[in-house]
Amino acid sequence: MSGFLCYYLITLAYCIFMQARSWSRNVRDGGLGVTPGLDTIAILLMCWALAPVDIFLTWVRVYKEADEARKRIEDKNDKVF
Repeated sequence: MSGFLCYYLITLAYCIFMQARSWSRNVRDGGLGVTPGLDTIAILLMCWALAPVDIFLTWVRVYKEADEARKRIEDKNDKVF
């Protein structure tokens, strides 16, 4: 039980941090924008699944961008010679 609680709290902190970053990008001047209430309820219920999926998708995106950069550098080097 203690391990699951620790996992839940870590994923909850990660999801709230990521959501706070999203709120700061999406809120317009004058306080108009998203309402964080429903998002927070969803995070409380699903953070145990959202955090690993988000981390995995971020890793895939970073790996893909690095692979594309490597291919661009190889193509550039091949064209020079």
